[in-house]
Formats: sequence, structure tokens, C-alpha cells
Amino acid sequence: MVGCVVAISLFLNPRLELDREKHAVRANLYSLCCDQIAKRFQVLYQSFAMVIGAQITISAINTVLTAIFVMVVGCLMRR
Repeated sequence: MVGCVVAISLFLNPRLELDREKHAVRANLYSLCCDQIAKRFQVLYQSFAMVIGAQITISAINTVLTAIFVMVVGCLMRR
């Protein structure tokens, strides 16, 4: 439940630090931590995108090979 709330809130407003421009010191510890967390989220998203792309490719290959198998077996069964 908490993960869904966090995911929705990050989707609606992806910025972790809302008022960076108002800080007197822009490169403070909080800002640096927010930058690192944002980079880690970006890497995590990219890895998920790569896995999803691979899954779609594997699914397409399986679909084509299954269709070929069904056609070949169907032709053999008619004989």
C-alpha cells in the first residue's frame, strides 16, 4: 500500500527537492542526497525498461514459434 502511494506521488511530482532555488547554499547535503536518489531511480527505471523490452521480444518469438508448431502439427494430423 505504501509503495503504491510513493509510486503515485513520484509519478505526479517527480522532483524530490521542491524548493532548491530558495536555499542559500545550493549544494547542501540534502540537495546532493536528492540528486543521488534521483540518479538511482533513473538507473532502476532504465533497467526495468530493458527487462520489459526483452520480455516483449521473448514473447513475440514464442508466439511465432508456437504458431509455426501449431500449423505444422495441424497439417500432419490431417494426413
